[in-house]
Amino acid sequence: MRSFRQYISEASYGHTLWIDPKGKVYDMGNVANNTHFQWVSNNWSKYFGRGKIDDKGNASDGGNVYDTPMQKGWARVRNHNSDISVQVDFRKLNRSQKKSLKDIVDGGGRRKLDRPMYVDNWKKNKTSRAGDKAYNDYEEISDFLSESIIDIPRKNYSSSIFDGANTNEPKLKKSVKQHIEKALKPFHEMAPIITYKLIGSILTKQYRKDADLDVNILFNIPKGERESKLVKLRKMVSKVNGENIPGTSHPLNFYVIVDEATHKKANEMADNVYDIQSDSFDKRSEEKEFDVDDYMKDFSKKVEKIDIVKGELSRDLIDFKELDELDKEDIENLEGRVKEKIKEIESDLKILIQIGKDIWKDRQSEFKKDMSPDEIRKYGTHNRLPKNVIYKMLEKYYYIQLMHDLEDVLGDDKKLSRSEVDKIKDAMS
Repeated sequence: MRSFRQYISEASYGHTLWIDPKGKVYDMGNVANNTHFQWVSNNWSKYFGRGKIDDKGNASDGGNVYDTPMQKGWARVRNHNSDISVQVDFRKLNRSQKKSLKDIVDGGGRRKLDRPMYVDNWKKNKTSRAGDKAYNDYEEISDFLSESIIDIPRKNYSSSIFDGANTNEPKLKKSVKQHIEKALKPFHEMAPIITYKLIGSILTKQYRKDADLDVNILFNIPKGERESKLVKLRKMVSKVNGENIPGTSHPLNFYVIVDEATHKKANEMADNVYDIQSDSFDKRSEEKEFDVDDYMKDFSKKVEKIDIVKGELSRDLIDFKELDELDKEDIENLEGRVKEKIKEIESDLKILIQIGKDIWKDRQSEFKKDMSPDEIRKYGTHNRLPKNVIYKMLEKYYYIQLMHDLEDVLGDDKKLSRSEVDKIKDAMS
């Protein structure tokens, strides 16, 4: 497919990307008459089902081009000049897909998304947008797509970016500062720079190995010239952003700001702000220790419950395979025994699916309620509340994905057929 940088730059309505549950991106292209549903129809037997599609988008196997991709956990990305739109079932959005979305938003490391992201929380026969989410700028989008709270924090700050990385007062390396200031020189010629400040995860100990150095630049431009200068400055930025700081895997990105109010708001929204000119922090978030072991007791209880049912399902599948290989002459009432075993397997599926739904509801209820004073002191944020952390741990170890896959096998009729048993084996593998 074309590069993510081109995709972000073109902002072409109708150009759709699909992301499968494993995070693989499929470029539908922007060929005339090739709508996103037409792409699903053309690729139905390859990715979505076994039947044939009629002229209304319905498949002979019971699925349809509108609902089936979402039911199977696919995500659809549509490009607009005003925003980038994602449609996905939130319950099925996984870490692999979030990583792919982050790659798209980052423009392949060359140019970042400069418009909002709207996430349509897909539901069949949806009548309300109450569950949808809107993220207004890159920082909000990045937070939504960022690594989970359960990812392991690093011991120190980035030693390739900071001197004193193993202390509580790291300082930007002289070589890094010089590189940033050299890159700023062409911008000085366009308009005077008031200040430039570093923000983002690189200022914490919880950063990716390729985390960006995001620099907000405030320019001193008269009001009457701001609009025209802003256009020129953004064009300049698009040409230089995404280049790694020499000797590191950390890209440098500039963000142009031409008024004090926007600059102030950007700093307020950032958890950490580093003044490059004075080599000091303007703002630092409080570091709260996160120890996953604090959650292991509750996590183990939940996993034990799931594994008991999962083990029963595995044994029932072995029994089914044994029965399925027999002939009617080999055993009395073979058909009856097969039907009974299918019912047992169906019961196993329904128990696992319900466990998954309960876990999701528990997590949602945590986010909807206000935190108590005790919870604020102990956890600091909703993301660290036990039910969310346990959900994230189950997601990390693919329990959540398994339960979604099993729900897909059972289908809308909530009945398991003989032909669907093989699909369970695929989901369990």
